[in-house]
Amino acid sequence: MAVFALVERLAPLIKKEVNLLLESKKEVESLTGKLKKIQEVLKDAERTRVTDSKVKIWLKELQDVSYEMDNALDEWQTANLQLQIEGSEEVSDPREKVLSFIQSLCLCFKNVVGRRETNLKIKGLIEKLDSIDQKKDEFGFLPSGGHNFQEFKPFESASFVNFANVHGRDIDKEHLIQKLLSEGGIGVEIVSLVGTGRVGKTTLAQLAFNDIEVNQHFQLKIWICVSDPFNQIEIAKSVLEAAEKNSSDESSSNISILQIVLERVENSISKKRFLIVLDDMWNVDDMMWEPLKNSLQGAPGSRILVTTRSDEVVRVIGTNIRQSVGLLSPDDYWSLLSRIAFFGRSEEERKELEGIGREILMKCKGLPLAAKIMGRLLRLKDIVIQWRNVLESPLWQLKVAEDKLFPHLCLSYNDLSPECKCCFSSCIIYPKDTLIHLDELIMLWMAHGYLGSSGNVDSMQVMGLEFFKNLAMQSFLQELEMDKYDESKISCKMHDIMHDFVTYLSQDNYCLILDDEAEITNCEIGKVRTCCARNASQISTLLNLFSGLKCVRGTYCEKLSSSYSTRDRKINSLDVS
Repeated sequence: MAVFALVERLAPLIKKEVNLLLESKKEVESLTGKLKKIQEVLKDAERTRVTDSKVKIWLKELQDVSYEMDNALDEWQTANLQLQIEGSEEVSDPREKVLSFIQSLCLCFKNVVGRRETNLKIKGLIEKLDSIDQKKDEFGFLPSGGHNFQEFKPFESASFVNFANVHGRDIDKEHLIQKLLSEGGIGVEIVSLVGTGRVGKTTLAQLAFNDIEVNQHFQLKIWICVSDPFNQIEIAKSVLEAAEKNSSDESSSNISILQIVLERVENSISKKRFLIVLDDMWNVDDMMWEPLKNSLQGAPGSRILVTTRSDEVVRVIGTNIRQSVGLLSPDDYWSLLSRIAFFGRSEEERKELEGIGREILMKCKGLPLAAKIMGRLLRLKDIVIQWRNVLESPLWQLKVAEDKLFPHLCLSYNDLSPECKCCFSSCIIYPKDTLIHLDELIMLWMAHGYLGSSGNVDSMQVMGLEFFKNLAMQSFLQELEMDKYDESKISCKMHDIMHDFVTYLSQDNYCLILDDEAEITNCEIGKVRTCCARNASQISTLLNLFSGLKCVRGTYCEKLSSSYSTRDRKINSLDVS
């Protein structure tokens, strides 16, 4: 769960409601100041939580306090609204007026008591927040815009590849080479390899880069690992170093460094047929990309090959040819995992463990990095029971996934806006392999307040569609399908490993009911924010459960043919027929 958006949402409530409750400008300013300081470092905290368990615990504490404060303010607003409604009723009968006066006194007394209770609750939460604020200084978080160099970063890629260790990319490789060697294009063409994180884009680019035909076809080949952030000058210098075999030293010049470097790039490569690989391209500003692209003009047949996780990048850079990089086939996937897991084992051991190994393989769902990580884990397990323990443990509970796999996925996650992170986290309510419908997803996001609080349903739906497209372009949501009878109805799925990742991030905030059985993982029922009932048939069971869900913001009941959302605490009064 992205705490950033939650804290941001509290700001206007604090200014309006806490000021009424505490009746102390100093306390309100103190509370607002604490939240602002915490908000400044939240982006850095979220970047590091996957690699630092203490940061993860700190964020959880902050999230709990933020939720409690949100709930307390909601209760106060609801009580005020109830008082206004009951106090606005007009009566004409004298006896009823007396009764109304007595009721008004009772309501007034009730309001005073409720105000005091909420006041004490808010003050207690301020003390908790003060403790959290002090703890944040222990981690050395950097303010927004700063970079924490201790956070996880991917290894820089190089063009070298061991062909013997690559499985199942022969057809993809041939298709890519055909696109690189094809004739007839005007100017330099850009070829993009697009796919989810760690699916094998870089490996495929390496295979093509080192192919004999490619070597013979291009006069100049350059491999550049771009990563994040995009730096046009550094990329241009890398091209120069490869083309001129020396480094440039313009960094201290007062003249436009970019102009000098790009002119040299153009002069160095303009008459050569080149292949430039820009590996691991993230978000690119088209104002920065355009000058660099214009300088990369070579002889006919020149190519720029880009690998990226994002379709947004594909659009910005003006891709001529797009090639998706899919998952490995089951046979190729097994070859990859078994080569690592069975290294040095006897034939007898292989036969004994192969059955369990193939079941474990299903956890990885065609993602090469996951197969390699799982293979290395299994290589250290010697007996059947150890392999079975790996099989029976959810992937998101395995330490090896937390240490080796999830940090790679977190690179894409950190690239999302705080609101988009919240939207992604809410997808946890969908079981694996479930078809996710966009219309119900947007309703859920509305219920949680992730699409703003304007009250304008149309504008919130437009915003929800933008968030959905962003998640799809970053490969968080896949297998998009459009209803052939209604183009506004869109559905998708989430890759199993992405589902394990979101479960790892957001496991404390959901309640999933399957066949009338509640599946609640590591969370207190009273703190659940989203409840999803699938195949539930007993309304009484649901109502009893909902009565304990005091913090719930969104619910979805599949079998009862009802999808609804609410900010009301009294969930059991909703019509679920």
